[in-house]
Amino acid sequence: MVNRATLFALIAATTLVSGCEDEELFTEGRDPSIDNVNLANAAAAPVTPVGSLPAGSVTYDGVLAAAVAGDYVGSLYADIALDVDFASGAVGGQVSNVDLVDDFTGAVAQDLTGTLPVTGTETAGTLAATASGTLTGVGEVTGAALFNLLLAGQVRSDVGAGDTIYGVATGTIIGDFDLTLTDGEFFGTGP
Repeated sequence: MVNRATLFALIAATTLVSGCEDEELFTEGRDPSIDNVNLANAAAAPVTPVGSLPAGSVTYDGVLAAAVAGDYVGSLYADIALDVDFASGAVGGQVSNVDLVDDFTGAVAQDLTGTLPVTGTETAGTLAATASGTLTGVGEVTGAALFNLLLAGQVRSDVGAGDTIYGVATGTIIGDFDLTLTDGEFFGTGP
């Protein structure tokens, strides 16, 4: 993400100034600093060789993050769950708990309600999918907008063979509020 270093510095400075590590800096249970560390770890994991891919179906749970510009400028963080069937090559799942995050404070600035279904394919450990649907903003960014996200990733091996996925995300959000996603990435870990 473009603003990752700034966000880390702000979080460290806020913790030092407050003198209280237990102070909750983020609402809704979202901590972008942890999400960013997990994204970096997944990105560094080696690609899983085809012969070491999991058999059957695996659910990968993680985070999607991106810079956003338009009617809101900051970052977008969301939960992502991808169900990958290595036998059939089908990818399903959802993007949910979507938050717009203030890059200066690290706090959730806006909740977007709704769920984006994910559909796509897996071929030899490479994922190609879309997440599309309507989300509704309640707060500073109001109304409904159509999200259309493209996801491209790979199965990776962090602790075990094929236990992680990592990829890039791009997309647009058009409707009562308009946003463009840049520098998007996602990760997920399986059992």
